[in-house]
Amino acid sequence: MRAWVRQRARGFTLIEMMIVVAIIGILAAIAVPVYSGYARRSKASEAYTMLQGIREKQEAYFAEFRQYTARIDLFPRANCGCSGDSINWELGGGGPEDAWLELNFVPDGPTYYSYRVFSNVSGDPRANNLGTTWPAVVKPWFIAEACGDLDCDGQEAHYYISSANKNVYAPNEVDGIY
Repeated sequence: MRAWVRQRARGFTLIEMMIVVAIIGILAAIAVPVYSGYARRSKASEAYTMLQGIREKQEAYFAEFRQYTARIDLFPRANCGCSGDSINWELGGGGPEDAWLELNFVPDGPTYYSYRVFSNVSGDPRANNLGTTWPAVVKPWFIAEACGDLDCDGQEAHYYISSANKNVYAPNEVDGIY
């Protein structure tokens, strides 16, 4: 007589599949915000690097001409709005943006933020709330700003550096990201 042995079907049950899908969903819910924060922080590091570069060029300009450059308006965008994509700097067209060439500052590649420079040469008012206290007699001076809205949510990030402060100042920075 032959014994009939019931063989177990190989595969996953519906409950096992639902558990796996739930675990993958939980991991994705954790990973996406962490990745987004990492991406924002890496883009914000551009502002720090570029502002340090602008400061170095301003100091070199001052060493040669005994004054800082006049006001340089926002570039490469004309505003601080949504800047989700990077833009190459197109200089040398004879417009006001060529003041960056006078400063001898051109980034190596495209940028996410827009940049500008204020100075006493242009008669700009000096702000006192940018991470430094200015003695009343400090002249000449400059302030460089980086601004942009990387995730296009309406909250602009602003970073500053000045002739009175070698560190980049971000007034609304929280945990290294804006």
